[in-house]
Formats: sequence, C-alpha cells, structure tokens
Amino acid sequence: MRQGIPDYIKHRLDLEDLTSSRPLLRLIDARGPLSQPEATDQLQLSKGTCNLHFQRLEHEGLLRRVGRIRQGRGRPIIVWDVDRKANFHVTLVFDVPFFETSLVDMEGVVIDQRRESLDPEAGRPVLLRKIHATMKRAQRLAGERGGRIRQVVAGLPGLLDPSTGAVVRAVNFPALDGLDLQTGLPPRYGVPCYAGSLGVVFYYGETEDLPPTVTAMVIHWDLGVGVVFGRGGRLLVPHAELSPSHAEIPEVGHVRVVRNGRRCHCGRQGCLEAYTGGWALLHELRDTPIRTVDDLVQAVRTGDPTALRAARRAAHLLGKHLVWPIQLMGVQRIVGTGPLAPVFDATRDAFCRGLATLLNPAEISALSPTASPDPQTRMQHGAFLLAQRLFLYPEEYEHLPRTPSSLDGAGG
Repeated sequence: MRQGIPDYIKHRLDLEDLTSSRPLLRLIDARGPLSQPEATDQLQLSKGTCNLHFQRLEHEGLLRRVGRIRQGRGRPIIVWDVDRKANFHVTLVFDVPFFETSLVDMEGVVIDQRRESLDPEAGRPVLLRKIHATMKRAQRLAGERGGRIRQVVAGLPGLLDPSTGAVVRAVNFPALDGLDLQTGLPPRYGVPCYAGSLGVVFYYGETEDLPPTVTAMVIHWDLGVGVVFGRGGRLLVPHAELSPSHAEIPEVGHVRVVRNGRRCHCGRQGCLEAYTGGWALLHELRDTPIRTVDDLVQAVRTGDPTALRAARRAAHLLGKHLVWPIQLMGVQRIVGTGPLAPVFDATRDAFCRGLATLLNPAEISALSPTASPDPQTRMQHGAFLLAQRLFLYPEEYEHLPRTPSSLDGAGG
C-alpha cells in the first residue's frame, strides 16, 4: 500500500485506477484553478467525496495547491490547479526517414526534442535501441524535475493492427513491420502508450486553431494517403454507431475506387491510395531522376512538367473520390498536410476540379482547401495534444480510426 495517504482514501478508491477521479481532473484542466466548493457544485458530488478525489489527485502529483481564500474566522478555502510542470508526455513519431521525439510538460513546454535520421536498411535492434534511449532520457529528465511521464503517443506509418496498433506493413521501411509499442512499452517503462497512425497525429496539430464547432477533414499525404475527420478535440469515424468494432470501419485511403485495379500495399486492388499515394506517384515517375518524396516535392516546386502532370492527376483523383466522404461527414474545412503538403499547395486547383465533379463553386470555396504551412511543427505539437487528450479521456481510444482487420497487409 502506498505511503503518505490517509487510510480512508486507500479503502475507498482504487489507487491504481484514475477513472473515478478523472472528472475532477478534467474540470480543473478545462476551467483552471478551482476550489473544492466550486468543484462540488460543478460535479454534483458530496463534499466528502470531492475531498477524497482532491487528496487522491494531490497524492498522485497531478494537482497542487495554488492559493487560499479566507472567509471570516473559519478555515481558508484551498484553491487547486493541475501541476502541469511536473507531469509529462512523450511523443515518438516515425516520420520516415526521420524519428522525431519529444518530452513535453502538460503546459505544452518542450523539455527535450530530437530528430534523427533512420536508415531504411537498419534492423529492428537499432530501432529498439533508439526507442529505449529516448524513454530512458525522458524518464531521467522528468525525474530531475520531480515529475512523472503520464502518456506516450507513437505516430506510425503504414498499416496497423486494429487491436494492438502494431505495424503490419510499413511502405519502404521494413524495420518497422511488427513493431508493437502499445503492448511492449507499458510493462517496461510503467506508462500507457497509444500507437496510432500519423494521420491522427497530424489531425490534432492542424486543427488546433479551428473553432470547436467546425468539422474538418485532414488529408495526410505521404507515401500513403490518410484521411481523418474531426470536430474540436474529438475524432469522427464514419458510421461508427453501426459497427460493434471501430476496427471494421475502412480507412478512406483504402476504399476501392477502381474494380480489379492496381494492387495496393494493403493487399487489395483498386484502393484510392494505389492511385494517389506518394509511392504510386514515385512508381509512375520511375523513369525520371525522382526517387524519394523529397525529390518529388522539389521537382514540383521547380515546375518540372512530368512531376506536375503526375501530381495534378493524383490531386484531381483525390478531390473526385473524397467528395462522398466530405458530404457524409458534413466537412466544413479541408487541410492538406504531411511531406506532400507543398505538392497539395501546388495542385490545389486540380484538387478543386476533382471536388467540382459534384460540388458547386460556392461549396468548394466554403471548404477552403489549404495546405499546412509547417507540417513538421504541426505534427510534433499534434502528438502532444493527442497524448494530453488520451490521458484525460482514455475512453476515446476506442473511437480512434484504425486499419480495418480486413486489410492484413499480406499483399504486395
């Protein structure tokens, strides 16, 4: 049993599970410093129960006393706030060919941030050593500040197992295949980990400044194509209420657009990604000097006619085939992000012509398709925002989009 906490709290709360105390933590996180009478009124709890949760969260190091309000001769009322400087999140983003990591406190202050190149030929042991070094460094830095790491978020490319988040197939980076951070990290480092798609990470970074009532569609354009929908801090999944498992809901990038079409990396044929993903564009441009996504971006920026022609065709197809999801989800804003954001910016007219297959000019203008001005920074901040969200609302994990179980990545 833990030391330094009254027996009446030990006997009435599960000290290993924050579920019952999270409503109070969420309230203070959203409202700012709060007194017990204010929290009791807001949460409709008894004074005794509310006091129990305050003490428990203080014992956990999540709340701290920031002031006192004196009222007559009685005891002063204590004011509490989240101890943001002593609680941290770790982000691990595999933005191939880079591995980007950060340790960020709950205030959003970056304590440590690094970007390393990944060698596509490197094996799994090299990758695991990098992850271990990052986690040990983060634990040391958090400990030096008298705090704890609360959540790890890993943003991963490719197809992911719908249950564990393990990488099933990572295009052009086989060392990631089979990597299961969500299962492997918690027992070793004592902290929960969410492993999800890069698209989800980008969504949070790209929509932070949008009004909370706006439904946005974020297109993560890289070697693959990821499409994420959301409103405010909540992600939206098409027809989630019709499926007993979010794992059975298809990713938009892997919806079939051509019957018996090109073979996709997911193992099926005719997927949208097979015609518009970066890997499909590089294959189309295989007879040119363009070999990487960076080469493609540079070629488009310099006006290379062959690269522009291929990119415009892909952008047009994206617009054409995203019209239905846009209508289905009630999308009000569109953001293109990821390594191919500059290509999205250069081919926006072609994308809009694709939208025009069903939408009129006023509707397209209202969607205001824009390219991210700084995908890397937005991605890093998005990983922090997602970590914060999942720590406060862990139940939302079940509603995050995942690769459908029908996509097993077995095909070439």
